[in-house]
Amino acid sequence: MTAHYHGGPLWGGDELLKALYGNGGALVSFARPDQIKKISALDCKLVLDNGAFSTWRRDADHAVDWSAHWTRFYQWVLQWYHRIEWFIIPDVIEGTEQENDLLVSRVPSAMRHKAVPVWHSDESIERLVRLCEQFERVAIGCCGPHRSIRSAAWRKRMDEAFTAIYIDRQLPVKIHGLRMLDGRALSQFPFDSADSTNVAINTPKTQIKFPEVTDKLHRVGILRAAIEKVSPPTVYAWRHKQKLNRREEQLCLL
Repeated sequence: MTAHYHGGPLWGGDELLKALYGNGGALVSFARPDQIKKISALDCKLVLDNGAFSTWRRDADHAVDWSAHWTRFYQWVLQWYHRIEWFIIPDVIEGTEQENDLLVSRVPSAMRHKAVPVWHSDESIERLVRLCEQFERVAIGCCGPHRSIRSAAWRKRMDEAFTAIYIDRQLPVKIHGLRMLDGRALSQFPFDSADSTNVAINTPKTQIKFPEVTDKLHRVGILRAAIEKVSPPTVYAWRHKQKLNRREEQLCLL
């Protein structure tokens, strides 16, 4: 099982795609499905993202017929359903819990086995728990005051979330971190998986990361390896560390 799902698209040839996704994980967005045929032919774990954020940001000044949009999304998911590990259920950016619950309720029953809902960090812990009780995997998306990954606000909110599901209730759910492949974030909490477009974005930016490496294939290998050398702690290890931290805090109060 991989905890690392890389997003795209990544341009430059089939060898680059194989270098990024081969024997690993690939996340393809409905907003950019350009390379899905080539990626699906590789030996990799494939998941589909609903692309809500990209569509919302791109069309912020235009009215989007979301009902028609999500109909097309589920048609796309159905096309690749036999190949994918799972997919992200449509969600409303800056929407209410009720709006997002409605979209969860509208997942076609035949697809529910591979459906993954999104809990937004500015929503209630109660909704997170409810989703974790209903699904085998839940994705966490950070927004609002927790939008900045690795910030103090983000760390506090993640601690509250993971404590609620793995310490207070010990639920057997798997958690996916949206945009959380930064090793400094991934190493802190027991994510079962996470994704980012870091490699695809930084491969052509030779003046920003590893400027001494200009060959694209070499850059993909280095960037991917730098991310995948970090794995999240297991639920057991994280829970044990939390207990030790709390015990130390109690001793300091004596």
